[in-house]
Amino acid sequence: MARYIRLQFLFMFILSHVVLGNPALKGKIYPAKLKCEYLTNPINIDELNPNLSWVLKSINPKDRNLSQSSYHLLIASSKKLLNKNFGDLWDSGIIKSSNSTHISYEGKQLHSRERCFWKVQVFDQNNKASNWSAIAEWETALLKKKDWAGSEWIGLKNDNRNSPLSSRPFQTSEMNEPVLESTYASPLLRKEFKVTKQIKNATAYVAGLGYYEFYLNGKKIGDHVLDPGQTNYDVFSLYVTYDITKELKNGENAIGVMLGNGFYGQDIAFASWLEYGKPRLRCKIWIKYKDGSEDSIVTDQSWKASTGPIMYDNVYAGESYDARKEMKGWDKPGYNDSFWQNAELVKAPNDSLRSQKLPPIKKIKTIKPINIFQAKDGNWIVDLGQNIAGWAKIKIKEKRGTQITMRFAENLEPDGNELDFSSLGQLATGVLPTNIYVCKGGDWEEWEPRFTYAGFQYIEISGLSNKPTEETIQGVVVHSSVKRIGHFVSSNPVLNKIYNVSLWTIVDNLHSIPTDCPDREKCGWLGDAHSTAVTDLYNFDMYRFYSKYLRDILSQLGRGVETYKHEPATLGIPTNIAPGRRFCQEARVDWGAAIVLLPYYLYQYDGDIRPFKEFYPHMKDFIKYTERYESPDGIIQNGYGDWCPPGGNEKMECPPELSSTAIFYRMLDILSQVSPKLNDNDYSKWCTAKKDSVKNDFNKVYFKPISGTKYWGYGSQTADAMAYSFGMVPENKLKSFADGLIYDIDSLHNGHITTGIHGQQYIYNVLCKLGYSKVAYKLMTEPTFPSLAYTIYCGFTTWPEVPLKYKDRQVKRNSSFNHPMQSDFASFFHEGIGGIEPVLTYSGFKHFELKPYFINELNWVKSDFDSYYGKIKSEWKIKGDDFIWDIEVPVNTTAEVYIPAMNTRNVFEGGITFKNKPEIKYIKSENGRSIFELGSGNYHFVSKINSGKK
Repeated sequence: MARYIRLQFLFMFILSHVVLGNPALKGKIYPAKLKCEYLTNPINIDELNPNLSWVLKSINPKDRNLSQSSYHLLIASSKKLLNKNFGDLWDSGIIKSSNSTHISYEGKQLHSRERCFWKVQVFDQNNKASNWSAIAEWETALLKKKDWAGSEWIGLKNDNRNSPLSSRPFQTSEMNEPVLESTYASPLLRKEFKVTKQIKNATAYVAGLGYYEFYLNGKKIGDHVLDPGQTNYDVFSLYVTYDITKELKNGENAIGVMLGNGFYGQDIAFASWLEYGKPRLRCKIWIKYKDGSEDSIVTDQSWKASTGPIMYDNVYAGESYDARKEMKGWDKPGYNDSFWQNAELVKAPNDSLRSQKLPPIKKIKTIKPINIFQAKDGNWIVDLGQNIAGWAKIKIKEKRGTQITMRFAENLEPDGNELDFSSLGQLATGVLPTNIYVCKGGDWEEWEPRFTYAGFQYIEISGLSNKPTEETIQGVVVHSSVKRIGHFVSSNPVLNKIYNVSLWTIVDNLHSIPTDCPDREKCGWLGDAHSTAVTDLYNFDMYRFYSKYLRDILSQLGRGVETYKHEPATLGIPTNIAPGRRFCQEARVDWGAAIVLLPYYLYQYDGDIRPFKEFYPHMKDFIKYTERYESPDGIIQNGYGDWCPPGGNEKMECPPELSSTAIFYRMLDILSQVSPKLNDNDYSKWCTAKKDSVKNDFNKVYFKPISGTKYWGYGSQTADAMAYSFGMVPENKLKSFADGLIYDIDSLHNGHITTGIHGQQYIYNVLCKLGYSKVAYKLMTEPTFPSLAYTIYCGFTTWPEVPLKYKDRQVKRNSSFNHPMQSDFASFFHEGIGGIEPVLTYSGFKHFELKPYFINELNWVKSDFDSYYGKIKSEWKIKGDDFIWDIEVPVNTTAEVYIPAMNTRNVFEGGITFKNKPEIKYIKSENGRSIFELGSGNYHFVSKINSGKK
């Protein structure tokens, strides 16, 4: 009998494993794309409780209304244990939750350099289990200061450059004549070591300031450039983690590091006091052998140092490289470094090194010229046809000692024969971006700079004996390698161009921080950053990027004392710029609002509340700070205002006090909503009462009848757009308000836009929500100044800082032609035209709306957005009287869709009326649309378009 029972148990055990191994017989969903801290199999995690996430997929693509009811996580110290379903680090057990993102690790305490292997099993809405996921992993970085023990900061002691290329003229508008300025040397550092055992794995942790390149046995490791990311170096620096297991070899090995100044040693542009010091390096390599023993290689005085072929490098001014001074084999074993110096021990820039987890800056693509012609002075002008951030690479064959000089600009002078440098800010920086290469002679030489970048479309190149070709000079696009997650295209080529120009302007300004422009300032202005954040989040995976930038803001909060240049620094209050020493005073209210808005956007669009929680005390401080500027009538008397409207700031129609008060209300509204999620109901109540008071004061001061009409408004398009978008317009005046906005556009401004960056990010959506999508469409596509389309017709490939009458050569000296704040409206392509919009009571697109506009203006639209739950797709077209709409709702999410049809009998899905689709829930009909709630799945809707729309 006992034998029979054992056999029966064995049979059931085998049967259960056969069944569990067949997804067709189990749950309808399975987990994929496992990530730790938004990264795939990272080796650089320095969080003790990292967030884990996965995307849920449907086994049958035709299935709908699928969701997760529970999950089970297993995390182990080895794959072997995990394959046995044993999580020695953490076995979560079955947790009843629909969460598939932002799951905090709650297992055993992790240690430095610890590998964690993990997998997840999920249960669908019917509590049916999936197979276990494929195994993912992460590795912790150096979690404690003591992990760096033995390694020192080192640098070059004696700068023995002896070249006229090591200095350049420097002159600002305040100087009568130029002076020669030299940069810190860009040193080479090297170390040889021997490996005598079989290697199991090896990891390098490298911090090179300001920039560096890391070589091992003659090979550059990794594809990063301009590494590491910029920080407030006196507070913290970033290190980069490399798996070098395959690069090490038995026997002799050699490490080589080339350092550049970056922003750390930048002591020329704007002012010399911006520097932190000369370039320096800290590095530690851990080698684990198969016998279980370990070894480490550290930076110390045993390293050798020398100047190299880079004679001059400045992130604003460019680079000079003398190929005759190259040292062949300097980064390989056996190189004779007896004439090199011993490395010098240098002061640590700070006591905090943090793992770099933001997307690294990389060479993204190369661009061939569309035109090459000779200028009157004999130099060659190269037109890339696109304004980019990056540099030029050249391939040349010239005599030894030939100097090739490249200068860069965004525009040409009116005669088209020379570069126009006016947008590059030379009067302020004192320099022009110039790269110089001195040939070593002989065979073909290829070169591109390492430690500088510029914003440009045009290159002037001199010193060549022959005309360059599209094969011998090209542009290299360089920016943070954020993943593209959003796409848009429509039947209107002008809209498509506007969208693409917006994205080019954004990516050109992602250089470990969100810069204001890639040429003149290269600074992280907080107002610019929060204005474009939503557009960024719709199109790129920005969480890690913005998390790092928030760290920059946090590390630069005022310390309660005067700082560089004796500027005020109220305790706990952000500066206008972060990071860096050029922070331009403590933040104005409308710029400093980034301390509330950026964490909120990450919560709203990505679903992670951690940044909001971390910044919450500082948000409260900023609210108190803002109250300091509140006048007796409740208006905030502080702010830069609606920056750079058409014609420039002198044309600003919206008073800064108005826009700052509206932004104050917006911050209070956000805090009133999110505070309860942080268990702070008392503050939520205070914010609610305060915002109601602000709203009343705001309307009392600014909401007035429009002279000569029966309409009401706030005095400008920007004020109207902000007030409506933030929910400040009195309900009983909505009709006269909407009519007043149209009156402002059509009658007062002849169908043109007047908004700066505060207003334009809302105006098109506001018009559509008020029922005036036709007006919004006309504003965007209007061919005359001022409009988006006008700027496109002027030939711009990125948005200029100030919208001007460029066809009339109206140019503001020192205004950039590549300013991403002017892309802040472009979230409208996804949330308005594509119709993909978050629901504010949810986060991370767990539940969202699909409500497209321009359905009477366009023939078709394709838009999509990869949320952390999966792809959301909205593709619609017009065919006769039919509105045809293909929708994709990710597993584990729901959507509220607004179909243009008042009569639900004329709404079909998959050829069948919705009444025969029980999984499609009808909610109501209003404003010419039928509203349904959908679960996950793919849908094909057809409806009749209503006529008579505004």
